[in-house]
Amino acid sequence: MGARKSKGAPAVSNAAPPDPKHAAAHQATIEVRRDGGCVCATVSDDGAGFDPAVVAGSRSGHLGLDGMRTRAERFGGQVEIDSAPGSGTRLRVRMPVHGHEAGNVAREVAES
Repeated sequence: MGARKSKGAPAVSNAAPPDPKHAAAHQATIEVRRDGGCVCATVSDDGAGFDPAVVAGSRSGHLGLDGMRTRAERFGGQVEIDSAPGSGTRLRVRMPVHGHEAGNVAREVAES
């Protein structure tokens, strides 16, 4: 039997690292921590930023953000995006996990 991937790792690993072509970032940080029964991941950059309202209204070229949100929500998680033009971006993913799965998510993200 192969190794079982956790449900939270794809939503987190798809957010990191930010795409330099889109972000124009010089620096990015990734933080993964456990908070009670959840794993929380935050990906931040100092790049160009964008207006989340414009991206939410656009159906072309931003399927990565929609896909992250869809996958997280499918498993009871949440995705929050804080960004503004010229101000960088902070993306937070919060996923409920049980027992040893929290460690698996953090390890899978690190290996991605």
